[in-house]
Amino acid sequence: MAPQVLIDQRAADQFTRPARILWSGAEALKEVRNRKPLDYFMKLFPTQLLDTMIQCTSQRMHENKKKTPVTKGEILKFLGARLGMTLEPRKGGLEVYWSTEDDKEGFSQGANYGKRIGMSFNRFITISQNLCFSERNDGVQQYEVSKHYCECFYARLSN
Repeated sequence: MAPQVLIDQRAADQFTRPARILWSGAEALKEVRNRKPLDYFMKLFPTQLLDTMIQCTSQRMHENKKKTPVTKGEILKFLGARLGMTLEPRKGGLEVYWSTEDDKEGFSQGANYGKRIGMSFNRFITISQNLCFSERNDGVQQYEVSKHYCECFYARLSN
């Protein structure tokens, strides 16, 4: 049976069991309070997709004459920064997230992403400009790339 994605909230009524994450091996021994958001992210995000993002982004960086390929840690920091920006939106451009100064009224502290995530603003921009989720293939429709991602997520959640 092909994986299905439920969009209609009314269809969710047919599921009576609560959603849960099954931890295996040493993961199961770790207490819930000791788990970090990264533990949950790594459990749910397919490592195959992360590897593809690293490979394809590094290839694009090489094509664009960038000397340093992207690392797994940098991709995870980039995704974390983007998630943080979504959860804590700020007025202004991306550079406000790397600000270390308070605003004029002193109400808001600078987000200081440079220190918090350990990535310079220039590196963040370089990754953003070269981020690639799949190998380039002009013959493949965009929905095929999305379909591949959905299948990887489904496989990850089925294990």
